[in-house]
Amino acid sequence: ELWRLKIDAPTRNPVVADGIAYYGGLGKLLAVDIVNGQLRWEIPYQSKVDGSSVTNAVSSPAVSDGRLHVISDEGVVYAYK
Repeated sequence: ELWRLKIDAPTRNPVVADGIAYYGGLGKLLAVDIVNGQLRWEIPYQSKVDGSSVTNAVSSPAVSDGRLHVISDEGVVYAYK
């Protein structure tokens, strides 16, 4: 074992790009450095439909052309750069 990071909720399978593992899960999106296990950032999901918090990412994240994509349980696709 090289490192371990405790998080407070289950996540979907990660996607790894450029040394960062991206996890989508209950209420937030996480970015973790794969070399040292440091949490780089986390973003709480906020509904673009009505401003409420989003409960769950229903898909594992995907990375393409420098953008991170995830689908929420409200049926919205989020793209982050």
